Amino acid sequence: MSFDLLASHLSLPMGEERAEITDKIMLCSLRRFEGEKTEKRLSFLRQLNQYASHEYKIDSYSALYFFSYGHASIELDVSVEEKISIIPYIRYNTARVGEDIRGLLDIDYLLYCILKEQKLQKN
Repeated sequence: MSFDLLASHLSLPMGEERAEITDKIMLCSLRRFEGEKTEKRLSFLRQLNQYASHEYKIDSYSALYFFSYGHASIELDVSVEEKISIIPYIRYNTARVGEDIRGLLDIDYLLYCILKEQKLQKN
């Protein structure tokens, strides 16, 4: 199941700098997502929430997730209110980002594929 794969990459946040992944960061696949609450999406987020670190859980759906490689992380800020919102960030150290970029891109694409399968990313 995709949860085991996701859980294997979960970590504490790494990196001092933080930037939202937008269309300006063309190497990354993840993008900000906002969409309707469907039972399938909520079920996925509820299950994912079981893997969230307690200090970063907000409620039974919302949390901050960190997927690290080297000295950098991809952060997903997931919140469920009237709609589902997912905001992806890259956390990095300026001096070391070159060492970590390949691994971060691999994690970015893995997250994108899993979230897209759950209709939590657009094409």
